[in-house]
Amino acid sequence: MVPSTPGAPATGSPVNPWLVAGVQTGYSLNGGEFADNFQAAGRTLVEVLGKSSDKGGVFVMANLSRLKNQADADEATKLKEIQQSNQGINIGVFPHKIFNKDGSADMVFWSVYAPITYKLNSFKQTGTAESVYLNQFRLGAGFEICFLPGQSAKLPTTFSLEPNIGFFNENDYNKIFGKEKSSLLSLEATLIIPAGVGKGFMFSYSNSTENSSQFTAGLIFTGAVSEK
Repeated sequence: MVPSTPGAPATGSPVNPWLVAGVQTGYSLNGGEFADNFQAAGRTLVEVLGKSSDKGGVFVMANLSRLKNQADADEATKLKEIQQSNQGINIGVFPHKIFNKDGSADMVFWSVYAPITYKLNSFKQTGTAESVYLNQFRLGAGFEICFLPGQSAKLPTTFSLEPNIGFFNENDYNKIFGKEKSSLLSLEATLIIPAGVGKGFMFSYSNSTENSSQFTAGLIFTGAVSEK
């Protein structure tokens, strides 16, 4: 079991060492209120099939971020909460498979994973005290590549790409956005570059079929050590 990890929204495989044992801080670069642009989340992973040293397995993942009830949030802000996988409450299973991982000095290995999750977000309607809860069932397909240069390196540079499709009640969506819609296709990408012992730069991007692009940049700190 991996302890809960506070951090900025980032996608990645369940065996990404930066995300399973680190502290992340992120800031959205899409404008808006200064305080609202800081983002945080907590993640817990439990391996139910396979072992971390193997080349495949299944994790159960739970992610918790604050359920935002913003009465005056604009449409782009609300879409960000829905399309980003680490916003709100998110729980599901993550089958994964690792390829081309060996003990060479310069390692380039990659993995694929398939998140199957339940996601919950909350919004407060303008002019009322009523909260609207949007329940999503999400299916995804992720790809991640890791580059570990030299035997002295402890943590890899990682790039993750994850398309998702979420299904939800169109009446609940209508209460939030004023139009009926029952699904949303989104894409998330995360790049993490080491910047010293146990720390790195993190860049995260997401977009959806509603054309709501979000870019976040920040720092990530971790005590994890990659396997050789």
